[in-house]
Amino acid sequence: MERRLPEDFFAAALRDDVLKGLTADPKWLPPKWVYDARGSELFEEITRLLVFLGGTIGNLLPEERSVFLGRVRAGLRPGEWLLLGTDLVKDPDTLVAAYDDAAGVTAEFNKNVLAVVDRELNGDFDPNDFEHVALWDPRAEWIEMRLRARRELTVRLRELDLVVSFDAGEELRTEISAKFRREGVERELAAAGFALRQWWTDSEGRFGLSLAEAV
Repeated sequence: MERRLPEDFFAAALRDDVLKGLTADPKWLPPKWVYDARGSELFEEITRLLVFLGGTIGNLLPEERSVFLGRVRAGLRPGEWLLLGTDLVKDPDTLVAAYDDAAGVTAEFNKNVLAVVDRELNGDFDPNDFEHVALWDPRAEWIEMRLRARRELTVRLRELDLVVSFDAGEELRTEISAKFRREGVERELAAAGFALRQWWTDSEGRFGLSLAEAV
């Protein structure tokens, strides 16, 4: 049985919660208000904050970051906000150790990409034929994760009708993890149409949070 309520039964309560930043427990907020036209109208009254934490943006190449930030900016109105997390440049030995841990956790993570390729492309990579490599590129200021062939070998990717040969010692780059400085973050944000308004780091300056306004 359906019980139909007046169209604006929840509107006042929703508006109050939204304008308070949804700090109140929205007990009277049914899911339909998020998705239907009336809910959309009410949410247009708030100033939005998009949050992208964890340093994931560092896995993108510079040109990819430019496209990503441009798309984020295109989805925001002037005066709305982006809260962005970035892993910061630090001692190279510390960085390499983080991506080549003694327990081998990162190595297993890195080699798992071969299992994914095998599954998705009907390949015959053997993770045991490769060793994990992590190195710091001081020019690009990023960590590169690579897989180095232990021996000469040939791999078939049947879904692509592709055969790939590796010499012993040849490396395959699997991921980058860029590290940032405040001035670089500010420059990339500005190029995308944001103004950096606040900058926070932890006590050791290892991780940065940028609060940027769409301008």
